[in-house]
Amino acid sequence: MMKTLVKLSIAFFLFVAVLVGIGFLFLDRIAKNGIETIGSHVTQVNFSLAGISLSPLSGNGMIHGLIIGNPPGFKSPAAISVGSASLSLQPGTLFSPKVTIHSIQIDEPQITLEGNLNESNLKTIQQHINTSLGTEKSSRTFEVDDLLIQNGKVQVDFGLPGVKAPVVPLPTIHLTDLGKGPEGITASELTAKIVDAIRASATKTVTENLGDLGKNIQGLSGGATEEAGKALKGLGGLFK
Repeated sequence: MMKTLVKLSIAFFLFVAVLVGIGFLFLDRIAKNGIETIGSHVTQVNFSLAGISLSPLSGNGMIHGLIIGNPPGFKSPAAISVGSASLSLQPGTLFSPKVTIHSIQIDEPQITLEGNLNESNLKTIQQHINTSLGTEKSSRTFEVDDLLIQNGKVQVDFGLPGVKAPVVPLPTIHLTDLGKGPEGITASELTAKIVDAIRASATKTVTENLGDLGKNIQGLSGGATEEAGKALKGLGGLFK
């Protein structure tokens, strides 16, 4: 009888171990699908990942090939692209109502600022996000203790024939204590804060580099130069 119980116990634990192993095997796929679904809903543009690797034991992970597309009417293939980003979360909260993320580090993001005096791609995406606030059905919230975006670049697309889209550095973005507290922050709210910070930082770097950007309009015809000059003057207000 004892031997039978021991065998049954061993079989049970082996069965549980197999289930856990299968769960870990599909965890990356589940996380990838979840991020893409939420991201697309919140931004209302194509939101895709090449892949994600996450260790539920250590809480460390990597996100690869993040692409945030552009709204209809904008010609550049993506508004924001990130080759890779690292994160560290508290493993015990992975399946909890509130997920605690200790840190997210995004390195070398590529931002494309496309627009005119009245509208830009990032401004439109921000409007989409604001519309989605409060409409989420998921009860899961997040806390991000430290978010760092560094070594990024902003490509400024004037949308004018003969004007080469210049590239300027994106200032470092450092956000802390997002969703701190028992309630946390929703995915929409977290995305809104990140995109808003990127827009503000992009505005700052474009404003600081207006002189260099002006060099790109030299040699155009009078009409094109005038239009480009107007675009330059209005860049600072694109994200307001």
